[in-house]
Amino acid sequence: MKSCTIEQLSDFLVTQFVLTDNTPEDTAQRDKICMEARASLLIEANCTGERFPAFMKCGRREDSCWVFSFPRSFARQLTHSFVDGKVSLDWNFYEFEVGNEQFVIDALGQTADRWRLKVSSILKKINLRQHTNWHGNGLSIEQCNTELANDFEQLQRDFNWTYRSRFKLCSEVSPYKTPEQVCRFFGNRGEFLAKLKSGNMHPDSFPQIASPTVVRWDDQKQWTEERVAQWNLRQIPPCSLAGREQPQLSGKYYDNWFCQVFPFRNEYGEIRMQLIKLYDPETQTKCLIPVTSWMRGNYPYNQYFCVPLPEDQQPLYNLDLLLAPEAETVILTDSVELADSNQRNAPDGVVFTSFLCSPGCYDQVDWSPLREKEVWYLITNHSGISLEAAYLKAKNIADFLLEQEDISLKYIQLKVEYPILRHFESVDTLLDCYRNRKPEVKPESLLLLENDTDFEVQYQKAVEFIHSKPAEWWEKENSSGEQSRLIEKEKKSLTAISYVMHPILIRGEVTMLYAKEKTGKSALAYSIAARVAAGNSAASKMVVPEQWWAAKGKHKVLYLDFENKGNISNNQTKFQDAYLPDAANCPDLLMKDMSGSDIDWTLPAHHQKLLDMIDDAQNSGTPGVDVDLLVIDTYSAFVHGETPQTPSNFRDLMNKLRSRNIAILIVHHANHEGEAKGLKEKCQGLALSLKLTRTDVVQEDLEDPVTIEYGDDRYGIPKKLKKPFQIQYSNNDKLWHSVESSYDANEALQIFYKTYMDRGYGRDNACAMLGVERTAISTRKKKQ
Repeated sequence: MKSCTIEQLSDFLVTQFVLTDNTPEDTAQRDKICMEARASLLIEANCTGERFPAFMKCGRREDSCWVFSFPRSFARQLTHSFVDGKVSLDWNFYEFEVGNEQFVIDALGQTADRWRLKVSSILKKINLRQHTNWHGNGLSIEQCNTELANDFEQLQRDFNWTYRSRFKLCSEVSPYKTPEQVCRFFGNRGEFLAKLKSGNMHPDSFPQIASPTVVRWDDQKQWTEERVAQWNLRQIPPCSLAGREQPQLSGKYYDNWFCQVFPFRNEYGEIRMQLIKLYDPETQTKCLIPVTSWMRGNYPYNQYFCVPLPEDQQPLYNLDLLLAPEAETVILTDSVELADSNQRNAPDGVVFTSFLCSPGCYDQVDWSPLREKEVWYLITNHSGISLEAAYLKAKNIADFLLEQEDISLKYIQLKVEYPILRHFESVDTLLDCYRNRKPEVKPESLLLLENDTDFEVQYQKAVEFIHSKPAEWWEKENSSGEQSRLIEKEKKSLTAISYVMHPILIRGEVTMLYAKEKTGKSALAYSIAARVAAGNSAASKMVVPEQWWAAKGKHKVLYLDFENKGNISNNQTKFQDAYLPDAANCPDLLMKDMSGSDIDWTLPAHHQKLLDMIDDAQNSGTPGVDVDLLVIDTYSAFVHGETPQTPSNFRDLMNKLRSRNIAILIVHHANHEGEAKGLKEKCQGLALSLKLTRTDVVQEDLEDPVTIEYGDDRYGIPKKLKKPFQIQYSNNDKLWHSVESSYDANEALQIFYKTYMDRGYGRDNACAMLGVERTAISTRKKKQ
């Protein structure tokens, strides 16, 4: 089979692409229907089990069944016509019964309903009196019995139709009032797409009918076939009636685009699940409801339930075609409708596919058939989702597939212009609207984006447009719940924290590192400054890899050393050179000897001097580059002794520096109790404090372990990494190394990444904060 070229694919998308309608999809209503069906299936599967009476918390045992009371009587009135007039009979049932396996076979050996109305002794007396009334109208006793038997069977059908959702019936009796509670009682998770353990009921394949017959009722004689088919589909949710006849599910196309049933096949081509499309004129939305066919023990007929396949992950659409060797190019779309309609005329070697999952929960899908394929993701507006929102969804899916499945996507942008449909009353209204003016693909909108860089350009345009419109504007749009979810998530997305060194140095924030004398605080500060100034060239030499102390990009550092008294050069050689690509040439590491200073720099009169020093640094090193990190070593020498006013002056100065978006590291002494020396008020507003301790501070051998403890932390370092850890300096390679760390660097990265994703930063922001490329997360995950 010939493979499809880019030119052929482009031509197909412009000239032969089959569109769906733009009716918003209501996934919340879908989930509600499916959860009720899930609970009903579990009740049906367990109603003859030993736990069922405990579920109902009531009832009495009889020979072949359990009997339960209605919360209110099941009442119906049936009218019979006779020669002398009409006679009405009121029926009131106060109990229903659920039979065991023997109960469902009647005296003639025929299958009967397991759930039946209970005929009480009082009801029998009423029936006997009614015999007399009917006999007076000329009916024999046998005829009276036949009429009553027919009445009862009609009432039985009415009962089962009314309560074909067993959840609806049992929730009126049992204390388990929600589908989620029912699921948990029977050992299942209360989620729409969670794996389903169903006892003695099992999913089965659907019969494949070439041309299903559309059955009409008498009052539907004038209806179109499409409308009749829609009405028939609406009789299924949440569960069809059990029995010989199940609704026929027709995937017939009307006007070459309108279809209401979409089959999910397995690798053998067997239909294992179908999506039925239901339109709701009241809400002006549509739902795509999964339907599966279920068989049960000792019963020859299947029953439809609106639940997905009871598996860990849902299959991709057109799975049988995806697994074929000739499937070279895959077009992935979030619309099963588009995948189905366009597969009919797809170019050779091209397979359209889609998926079923809860909003944003892409781990509910088995993506493995896409591996080793060329996969294009279709970004288009449809079903109440704008092109801009479609880009948001494409980004989410692409990030997930790359990280979790190692699947890289290419992208197709295609914009569609739909006719304006103010209101539809039935599917006929939709079809009439689209016959008068068909949706049109805008040829100029077609873009084939073969790499992430090109996609990122278009994605950023979409994000900018979304943020340019207020929430009120989006609320007025005729959009789906999925679009609302995507827009809201983007509007509420957190801005990336601007780390100079993750997770300890942040632009516009102050970090304090404090310890007793001879602990190694200046030595560590020197190394941090060197690593920040080194940039990506020293990426493999993080100061503390096991805590992911990472710096991305080259930064200018101004280090004000108030204490080393001319020993700066020796300290640089010992604690900085190992992090620098060229020790003799690191122009943006500006070490300034401040040991001769004798002023309190926190006094307002001296603030401008420090600001001027920072401005002058712009012309040192790389010209025109601003200072990104200011290090003050130490606070005590910086202030020359604290007064009650010093903390306030210090905070004022820090606020001026923070307004310049500079990260600030303050090195400070600890007192005898191990706390930051001096007045505590100066520590207010810190982004982070780092406390260093050593067992023997008399010795200056830094190869003895140093314990680092995270203190005040306004940005939430993960709890797993928050406990104290130890590092030690090596005289051999002049680097710092962790001592018996709980995690390695890769594990620490994954912990941070998951934390940021859980907090809502998004993949791009999380990677930016961690200082890694987007592909690095998935690559490193494989190494775990």
